[in-house]
Amino acid sequence: MNLRVGEFRWYAPVDGEGYRWLTRAEVHNVRRDGPFFDTSDLAFESEVRSDDETLVLASGVATRFRAYRPLADEPALFRVFGELDPTKEALLSFANRYGPLVYHRAVNQEGQEEAGTDNSRIAGTILGWEYQQKKMAQLLRLWGLIIEAKEEPLREIISWKGDYVYARLWGEEKDYPLGQPPGGAFIPGALLQPARVFLDRMVSGSMVISGKVTIGVEWDCFADEDYLEVMPLSLLGAMYFQFAQAIAEKKQYRRCVVCNRWIELSPRINRVDRLTCGNSCRMALYRNRQEQARKMFKKGKTVKEIARALDAEVAAVKNWVKPTKG
Repeated sequence: MNLRVGEFRWYAPVDGEGYRWLTRAEVHNVRRDGPFFDTSDLAFESEVRSDDETLVLASGVATRFRAYRPLADEPALFRVFGELDPTKEALLSFANRYGPLVYHRAVNQEGQEEAGTDNSRIAGTILGWEYQQKKMAQLLRLWGLIIEAKEEPLREIISWKGDYVYARLWGEEKDYPLGQPPGGAFIPGALLQPARVFLDRMVSGSMVISGKVTIGVEWDCFADEDYLEVMPLSLLGAMYFQFAQAIAEKKQYRRCVVCNRWIELSPRINRVDRLTCGNSCRMALYRNRQEQARKMFKKGKTVKEIARALDAEVAAVKNWVKPTKG
């Protein structure tokens, strides 16, 4: 199959301080007609209408945005989002660094879309952000339990009732009927199999059914061939697409030992033994090891002991600790 991923770009404030939390009263003071914000793509309507805070740009039209490529520049952004502390400060920091989860329409009190609205200035409600972050965090937890084959915690969300199996995320009351997997059947009483199907369906639903990722046929005029193109329509869609790829391709990740950023470990991207995310962190780690070697040498450690402790070559350690001329 000729499948390609589109060149998805998203926008975030240049200075990293473009958004701030405003109450609806504060929004009303900024705009006389006091618009509501259409956040149906982020949370249930009943939740949104009872909310008293909206995430909007504090500096309005003066704020400048930078374009970036989330899929290429931040290959583990879904993990970053899911592992946030669920606080207003952490969510605000994420929005200022990576942009809104989706773009929204501003509508007035009559439900009519406002003319001339800059969609990039609207970033949703606190309830919407909390809902999406909690959902991503729970799906990451479920993925981890499946990878580690930990069945006992899965009993909290997977249940069998006769011949039928149901699932729900932690804290939810409504059970989701799973039916049977395509082309087969669950082993009666199994937990890992239904959990995998549940995770797949939750990620797929968040990615495609809600319209956050599209797929269509395109024509490559240079190659004179048709192909299927997958294109995220929002940052939230891009993160769920990353999640889906990670599940399907069994991707592994490690945190950079210097900056703590997630690194994707894949032969076509990074070596599986890679410790840093890029050249700057690699050089920082190198300088740190040199400094450690010098301190250990001053404390009386031998070159071989230092090399063993730092997992370094003896020749390299000798070069690090030798006196500098002059």
